[in-house]
Amino acid sequence: LTLSGIGILAASVHSNGGVAIAAAAALILLIGAVISLTEIHLPSHRIWPLLSTIILLGAPISPGGVLAASIGEGLLVGDLKVLAISGVLGLLLLGLGSIKVILQDLTPWSEGESRVRMVYTLGLALPVFVAVGIGIREASNISIVGIVIFLIVLVLGLISFVALRRIPEEYIEQLRARIDFIDTGPLYDTLRRIIQLLLDAIRSIGGVLEGEGAILWMFVIVMILVLALG
Repeated sequence: LTLSGIGILAASVHSNGGVAIAAAAALILLIGAVISLTEIHLPSHRIWPLLSTIILLGAPISPGGVLAASIGEGLLVGDLKVLAISGVLGLLLLGLGSIKVILQDLTPWSEGESRVRMVYTLGLALPVFVAVGIGIREASNISIVGIVIFLIVLVLGLISFVALRRIPEEYIEQLRARIDFIDTGPLYDTLRRIIQLLLDAIRSIGGVLEGEGAILWMFVIVMILVLALG
């Protein structure tokens, strides 16, 4: 969801929004798969989520670099700076979330067959290589501003990681307990009622326009619009 939001945000500030959307889609399909499916069976397996995290942070010659360049373009426009800064924060949060995968404990193999292990390693590596290949193809959409954005996000990510590691585990558990204590039921009920009202309104309008009178009602609506526009 965060990647989808960043893709839409980057498309809204980039001169060619389709490039940013395609880059976000590639990250979701490729890097998202590595981050979601990785289990660390060997120390060498940490290299693939590590590379995936670097790509998510906006590394040049990658789909992440295309997004970083798109966000950097927005920073140069006064009206779009707030959106661009939101994109930078989104990349930072994605990177911090991915670090957890890199640091997870080793998991023993569930299958001892050597070819299974080899295929698993190749399966983690292939999306990373494909992402780099896409980045090379889209190298013309990567700018100096995008590289600067990547370096900024990388430095902020390292500082945030070190700062978070210094926070006592007890404090984090207390904060998590407080967040879990918040009852979101009333909010969901309110949203459900609003959506239901909208659906009922749409259903009522559809019932009025249904049947042979639909064409006549369309003529009436068109006439009202023509008269309103003078």
